[in-house]
Amino acid sequence: MPPGLRLPTRRSCPGRPAPELPDHLEIGVLSLPGNRNELGKQLRKFREAANLRGSDLGQLLELSQGQISRVETGKRRISPEGVQQWLEATNADSEVIDQLVAAARRFDTEVTAWKEKFGPGWDIYQQSYAGVESAAKSIKAYQVSVIHGLLQTPGYSEFIQREIVGLSDEQVTAGLTAMRNRQRLLYEPETRLEVILTEQVLRHRFPGAAVMVEQLHRIAQLAALPTVNLAVIPTDNDMPLPYMTSFDLFSMPDDEPDLVIIELDTHEVREADPDRLATYERRHHALFTSAQTLTGQAAIDFVQEIAAEMTATIFPNASGQH
Repeated sequence: MPPGLRLPTRRSCPGRPAPELPDHLEIGVLSLPGNRNELGKQLRKFREAANLRGSDLGQLLELSQGQISRVETGKRRISPEGVQQWLEATNADSEVIDQLVAAARRFDTEVTAWKEKFGPGWDIYQQSYAGVESAAKSIKAYQVSVIHGLLQTPGYSEFIQREIVGLSDEQVTAGLTAMRNRQRLLYEPETRLEVILTEQVLRHRFPGAAVMVEQLHRIAQLAALPTVNLAVIPTDNDMPLPYMTSFDLFSMPDDEPDLVIIELDTHEVREADPDRLATYERRHHALFTSAQTLTGQAAIDFVQEIAAEMTATIFPNASGQH
């Protein structure tokens, strides 16, 4: 996680005098920001009104100019405390500070309907997700409903896109291409994926047994990669934890906030609040390290056993015959 912003004294930038700030900025919030992009625009307005360059404010807040720019364009989270320090450093009105700090608290949780997410296209959504995955230092995933996207076969993904999401042939083709590109991440040595799957996800044959057999073999193959650490929770267990909901937890580089993405029936939820992130971190750790969770070769063997059982349902009379 990035270090917390501290409210510094007005220091001068190396080689030149400190900028002269007015005692008070008579600027109000024209409209309350509805998202992080709009919040960033408001913060930029106050920086510019204070005659501060990005590098000037960066020195005051101990942030790089690039970090200042990403906040102002909505690409980087800024905490409520950071918003307060930003506005105090630009001598904003106390009422404005209260309004924008409250807005920043709301933006720690972003809720977006799937219809809105998929509006630009399934492939665009996949590319957006891939951007988060490729930037992350590590990914900790937990799935209780479907196979994780980084592990899906084209057949499995196509069934979801065509039969569940209801995409057209053209959209499915674009989506599958984006999915394949996204999965190249698993073959990059620096990738770290810790993924937990429940047994019912592995046994659920909603796309058909043949598609699932192929999918199970694919999971076993990928789990052998040094970039993938697979864990499976067997259904027959007395683990003292409910399954709850699926999530992806991203540990980001030091200058970016960590993030958890939760997929619900109608919405995607993105959380950046450190306290909430800690809850998902603890859950993933507890499930992954449970004595009843299968990991390593034991998890791979279990997946292959399910694949063999499912294959037998497709070819019931083929035992020992070729």
